[in-house]
Amino acid sequence: MSTPKIKEEPAATEPAAHSNDAQDQDVEMTDAAEQGVSTPVTEEEHTHREDEEGEAEKSPEIDYVAESKKIEEKAKMYLARQTKPVIIPAFAAWFSIDDIHEIEEISSRVLQQQLEVQDG
Repeated sequence: MSTPKIKEEPAATEPAAHSNDAQDQDVEMTDAAEQGVSTPVTEEEHTHREDEEGEAEKSPEIDYVAESKKIEEKAKMYLARQTKPVIIPAFAAWFSIDDIHEIEEISSRVLQQQLEVQDG
């Protein structure tokens, strides 16, 4: 049996040469507009355009006092009024994170024993 011969094609260099010719030509900025291609917008031009649009479509001034009163009225509809004073003790005077109370040590040991019984 004979082995089939593989037909080798020459490398396509013509399209690359053609694209280089197009790149070598100078292109003016007006050409892009005539072809319908948009040119990139700089950040300065973008903010300038936003300013012009903002002037045309000015939003009405917001009355923050009136808005806060509306929100308070809605909150009053759903919240209950507090009728008795609530005293919250300050724990900082006697609380220490370094000290473990005897009751906490006992409850911790009891909890560990219960978990060991359940697991074992």
